[in-house]
Amino acid sequence: MLLLQLTRIPAKPMPSREYLLSDGTLIHQVSANKRSSQHFMAVDVLGAMERRDAVPVMQELALSMGDDADLRWEAVRQTLALDAAEGMALLGRLSGRQHDPIAQPAASLKQTLIAANARLADLAKEAEPCPVS
Repeated sequence: MLLLQLTRIPAKPMPSREYLLSDGTLIHQVSANKRSSQHFMAVDVLGAMERRDAVPVMQELALSMGDDADLRWEAVRQTLALDAAEGMALLGRLSGRQHDPIAQPAASLKQTLIAANARLADLAKEAEPCPVS
């Protein structure tokens, strides 16, 4: 018996999405890019291991506009979970980028977190750059 398997790899793979059948709500999305999926899992594992030393790498990943938005958001989430001050600073940097597709959602998340938690509001103020005189 001979088994022949043909595999095609698209130039720009589209993410796999899972929707709730009853109302069409998106409930899960996975990148079709193997590299992004590997990085996503690595970021999750580092977060689960509470590796605070990985925060700079996660910040760099979140700021990289060449990566998938899902991967970048996971890096933001894990940064916030590992170090709230660094996470709020990261949201501030992201929200100030004009041509970044996640800038507006980052600004919205930052405002939501500030409104929900006074300590995060203090961290956000501390992370703002000082005006130059």
